[in-house]
Amino acid sequence: MKGDKDKHYIRVATWWLRHKYKAANKDSIHYDMENCGNIVIKKIYDKIIKDSNKNMTGYHKATITELTELFLWIIERDTAYRDPFFYFLKEILDDKDTLYPLVLKYVKNPKDWYVNRWNRSKESSKKLKDEGRILEGGMAMDETYFVPSVQKRRFRELTREMDAESRKKSRRKNAW
Repeated sequence: MKGDKDKHYIRVATWWLRHKYKAANKDSIHYDMENCGNIVIKKIYDKIIKDSNKNMTGYHKATITELTELFLWIIERDTAYRDPFFYFLKEILDDKDTLYPLVLKYVKNPKDWYVNRWNRSKESSKKLKDEGRILEGGMAMDETYFVPSVQKRRFRELTREMDAESRKKSRRKNAW
């Protein structure tokens, strides 16, 4: 499944970065970030962790936390990335009046984030399974929206129906 491959790639990439930077493990990076002396990086870290704790669950929250800690840890420790990071951060903040209204178009309420909607749909499936309304391995209609293979099959079916309808109309037209 593609999602499982993506998770695997993220695990490998984070392992490789920790290995490259000779970080002992996730716990040591977490400790360093919790005790970070750079006030800007610490404020960014605290904001992301606080909001992810409020708005995310499970794998998504763990991944956001790990990536945040790892990338900010690298920025804080490696001058090759620290200097450009602060330069670009300053440039972004200098252009705040232009960027802020544009960013607002992309901001969603956390309950409407893709992953949070997907988690709620999985809860719907679990409830229907518990009630015996769908079989084990089945899923609620609202969960199928998040499954690419189901969407692909549904798209093919709709395409066939549209083609059949088009042929039917064409035959009627040619009959006259």
